[in-house]
Amino acid sequence: EKGRFRFDFSVVKRWTDLARANGITHFEWMDLLTWWNAAFTARVYEGDLEKRRLLWRTKPDTTTPHYKKYASQVGTVDCPDAAGVESRSFFSQMLPALHEFLKAEKLVDKSLFHIGDEPEKENIHNYRQSRAMLREFAPWLKVMEPFCWMDYAEPGLMDVRAPRTALVPQILERGLSTWAYYCGNPG
Repeated sequence: EKGRFRFDFSVVKRWTDLARANGITHFEWMDLLTWWNAAFTARVYEGDLEKRRLLWRTKPDTTTPHYKKYASQVGTVDCPDAAGVESRSFFSQMLPALHEFLKAEKLVDKSLFHIGDEPEKENIHNYRQSRAMLREFAPWLKVMEPFCWMDYAEPGLMDVRAPRTALVPQILERGLSTWAYYCGNPG
């Protein structure tokens, strides 16, 4: 049926079963949106490995500043806008299905997700908008995000802050809890 999705988590179950059998208890899941800007939905494919194709039918508006900047960093973007009709339809179906899978596997409280890994300072609006959409469809979803800008430390934006190490003192001075991450340089 057009606009309806079916989800098969059997490969995910095989992976989580293997991880648990080897002592892994908590899981960090994929970026739901594009890294750095949270403006586009991540690549999602349909079909099996031999016959897979990109799920999305809607292409982004290539005239927007978001598209131009992001495309200059990673190349052609072939996924729809995160707040678009196609993305919302997908997330409104995928996230409840994923929730059922995680509940059955007793992984809801042992899972952390990213919205858009290391979002850029100027993309805070996209990030807030995307976070609101995910809260609408998945209030149970816990977000952990690595970030490099204090704007992202605001209370309630994410469940687990994971700023670059240089931001940790400022966050602690504000009385906020935090993790930290190091990637390439200590700044």
